[in-house]
Amino acid sequence: MEEITITGDVLSIEYAATETAFAVIKIKTNEGVTTAVGPLGHVGAGCIVTLTGFWKFHPSYGEQFDAKSALVQSPQTLHGITLYLQSQMSGVGKKTAQRIVEHFGLQTLQVLNETPHHLAQIKGISDKKAQSISEQWIQDVQTRELEITLRGYGISLSLCLKLVRRYKSEALQQVLKHPYQLCEDFKGIGFKTADNIALSQGIHSTAPQRLLAIVQYALRQSEQNGDCFTHPHTVIDLATSLNVSEDSIQEAITRALAQDLIRHGPDEESLQRPMMLHTERKIATHLARILEIQSPVKTLDTHRSDIHLNREQVNAVNM
Repeated sequence: MEEITITGDVLSIEYAATETAFAVIKIKTNEGVTTAVGPLGHVGAGCIVTLTGFWKFHPSYGEQFDAKSALVQSPQTLHGITLYLQSQMSGVGKKTAQRIVEHFGLQTLQVLNETPHHLAQIKGISDKKAQSISEQWIQDVQTRELEITLRGYGISLSLCLKLVRRYKSEALQQVLKHPYQLCEDFKGIGFKTADNIALSQGIHSTAPQRLLAIVQYALRQSEQNGDCFTHPHTVIDLATSLNVSEDSIQEAITRALAQDLIRHGPDEESLQRPMMLHTERKIATHLARILEIQSPVKTLDTHRSDIHLNREQVNAVNM
């Protein structure tokens, strides 16, 4: 089935999941009002949206457009701007939204971007509230910009929204300037995705931050395989596959050890992340504590119970 594209004005947000990007919206197209579902958590009432996806029939809700992606544009009409302000801006009701648009007209969005303090000219809007409205608008715009930027790297919209929640107005800058940090902060972003972002931004293949990321990636891979530590040759093999020389990665390992970003494992020939070493020590401490405690039950008296156990079950309970 070939994907199709529809464009319309967003009339309302019928439902939006808190933790994911899924949403149900009403849009008005040239053919009339329709319902769209999908990764639309970044869409706001009053905006113009271009959706790509398929038509489907829901047994309870009828015909719907199942959107796979969405390109959101800022509202471009007075009605759209008013609808956007009252539905998307915390602390802005219908009357306040109308006052803002009546005062600034089609220049409202420019005011939000460039001179938000001018909003304080409106009755009921303090300097603090004006700043809050502007910050909400900027964050919304950056969410859309970030979604467009990250779409090509295979990052989902739900993860994109998590990035914005964590980094707020610095989200796009954080992604582009510190992509490898994403591996540490988010489970849904792996080294390969972060590396693609970094290399596309012109980072050198032997840049210190990339080499460190490769070392940490190798250690995480070992952990996923059930190992608490790994040997340098594993890191070197991975680095070689990523076009990094053995000398370069050896230097990176030495720097990481000196900065306590990684540590030696059980011997000087092994490596592990500090978090793993801490976890091992914590487990050992708890095991030692448990072994010191004398069990109050020495043996199981099966004659004082209505439950009949076989020999294997008795041994299991006694253990």
